[in-house]
Amino acid sequence: MQEGGPVTSSPVDGSSYAANFSFTNAPLLGTARVVYNGPLNYVTVGGLTQGVVYHVAVFEYAAASAADPLINYQTNSPALGNAMPVSSAFRGTMFQFQ
Repeated sequence: MQEGGPVTSSPVDGSSYAANFSFTNAPLLGTARVVYNGPLNYVTVGGLTQGVVYHVAVFEYAAASAADPLINYQTNSPALGNAMPVSSAFRGTMFQFQ
């Protein structure tokens, strides 16, 4: 997830990334922040600023096999989206992909 412009960073095969639902506390991956790493198709992200456009990229991944659990990211066509929080009272925004 990145503020102000599209996500241009991609994960590296074989690497696992920590995540944090709070945008300001989420670890960096290049210029983007990792806000979720898991099996669900949605995430609610906090710590966002009203009026700022946030861009997301969702990368699918799988292990090569049960015997070789090396993570393989599908970086050629991530799911993309963006949103802008409109209320200072509610700064959590849910992103959902299908």
